[in-house]
Amino acid sequence: MGERTDRLVRDLTARSLSCFVDDRPLPAGEKLRYARLLGLPYTAVLSPDRPAEEIEVISRWTGRTTTVAESSRIPPITTGG
Repeated sequence: MGERTDRLVRDLTARSLSCFVDDRPLPAGEKLRYARLLGLPYTAVLSPDRPAEEIEVISRWTGRTTTVAESSRIPPITTGG
């Protein structure tokens, strides 16, 4: 997981996007609630329970979940959902 996370963070920061990595040993639901409390517009979920190539992206504005292949990178992110 660490290598995947590092790769994603490098990709996003190269696009001038700020990242917050929550690698605490807590259940995913607690981490997602914390991300909402912080007001993070998007949450990228890397999970050992999902195929290695999948990244789940959740929009804070719409609640919509999109699954993208890691090789395709995260789609362009716009403000407002």
